[in-house]
Amino acid sequence: RAPRADGTIGRSIAPDSVDLETLFADAMAKYKGLSLYAEWMRRNADRAFATATSGPRMIYAGEGTLLQAGYMVGPKTETVLRYARITPKRAIESSADRTQQSTLGMNHYLRGHRFKIQYDLTYERTIRRHRTESSTKDLLARFQIEIGI
Repeated sequence: RAPRADGTIGRSIAPDSVDLETLFADAMAKYKGLSLYAEWMRRNADRAFATATSGPRMIYAGEGTLLQAGYMVGPKTETVLRYARITPKRAIESSADRTQQSTLGMNHYLRGHRFKIQYDLTYERTIRRHRTESSTKDLLARFQIEIGI
């Protein structure tokens, strides 16, 4: 039984606790510069809300999917396409967002995976069902330098 809203992390739901079940599956394939990756996750809880001393706490349950494809366009440069979706269970959809992301990116490897530059552009759509149906659409630009040891 989990004593926190997110299992071992998150806000305390003491003196209450919940049963959580989490399933993960992933697969990856690489062939001649092409890489494919897929990831799926499902989380179930024995109930949608717990009663904490400080008030009710939502227990997140739902599904997530990530699909990614990459292709090496040069000896050190990779283009990447990515799609991600997070969908809450029906019991909490009035309190949790549904999110979809589509990403186009580029990785440049300066010294293998130890030193690389990454940049991408992401279109994100978030559907909120809090009180009234609404959605937001955002365009995100990201730049990252990764240095490994």
